[in-house]
Amino acid sequence: METATSSHLQLTMDWERLDQGPDEERACYGQLRIRLGNILLSEGQDGFVERTRPGPLVSGYPLVSGYPLAEWLAWNWWRLTCEPRRDAPDYAWQAAHCLATVGDGYLWPNVTIHSDRERTALVARPTHPKGSSAFRFTADQAVVVPTRQLVSAADEFMTQIQGKLRGSGIASTSLDAIWNDILAERAEPEEAAQRQLEALLGFDADDSDAAVIQSLIDDATLLGRDAIMEVCAGNRQGRSPPGAADFNDWAGRYGSESRPSDRVTVSGLTFDGSTMPAWSKGYAVARALRSQLGLSEQPVTDQTLGDLCAVSPRVIDPADHPPTAFALSSEDRESAPDRSALQLPHRSSLRAGPLARRPARDPPRRALNTGQRLLHLPPETSASVCGRAVVPV
Repeated sequence: METATSSHLQLTMDWERLDQGPDEERACYGQLRIRLGNILLSEGQDGFVERTRPGPLVSGYPLVSGYPLAEWLAWNWWRLTCEPRRDAPDYAWQAAHCLATVGDGYLWPNVTIHSDRERTALVARPTHPKGSSAFRFTADQAVVVPTRQLVSAADEFMTQIQGKLRGSGIASTSLDAIWNDILAERAEPEEAAQRQLEALLGFDADDSDAAVIQSLIDDATLLGRDAIMEVCAGNRQGRSPPGAADFNDWAGRYGSESRPSDRVTVSGLTFDGSTMPAWSKGYAVARALRSQLGLSEQPVTDQTLGDLCAVSPRVIDPADHPPTAFALSSEDRESAPDRSALQLPHRSSLRAGPLARRPARDPPRRALNTGQRLLHLPPETSASVCGRAVVPV
């Protein structure tokens, strides 16, 4: 999977003329291009004229209108920008993440979009159409971009579509209503947080259990919003996510007192969370720590690892642990509202591995593990303060 650096994601339409169909579709019809630098995710082969095209045309007839695609992007906005890929994606997940399901009688690129909120993957796969269709998509690429690039590309695409509608004399559409609602939610942090929680649990807007969402919002006040987002992202679909009471219970039963200032600090590392894969961060910090401590390639004992992490070695024992690894701070949230009391390894859906999160600085906390090895990553803005990650040693 290729990670973007300087290239920017683009969703654009090259306008053509359509003589029949609803006004919105005729106004917004043409060739769709999904491009990242020189990578064209919408490319295909036209069997009638035996040539490669940047988007679907069959015997001169365009098969794409940007209007239904814009509606699909708006309707699935929160799921596209923050819902990770499921272990076994069902049709409902595919319908919210794969362009091939947009429908409306058009042939769409087989591009699947999923995100871990910081980074977004766009995976294009070839199609093998049956029947009378002579156009097939040939792109076989997977790219990863910062999620802000997907947001920017979608915003520009919406501007292009709405501009074409206005230019064609179409004053108001259902797309305008949906997109205005999305923009209002994005501008209001509390509304955005609710929509993100719904999406992380695999629900469309307002389709989730309101009581469950409210409970998560309440827990976010106690444990931190980012922590609750991670809990939801890693939750198995169909189950209620654990809450503050569960984490307090696990901390009491399995935890070991720990103070972050007593933990080893890995120096000289900085990371860009939007472009660097989680597994790469874990590998880099493990190698840096070995070099810093002069460990070479020899195995690290549980006792040594516990000392480095300032926890009892028993939290590393895979035979006695809660369902997830976490650390729970005893710091008063009212005195430090910007810090998360709950710290979890961030599970990146884009490739297996953890992604560092900023910890609270000094208060004692209960540290737990699920048999994985605990090490500490520096946060992106400082190499002198330990962060957290679960990495092999």
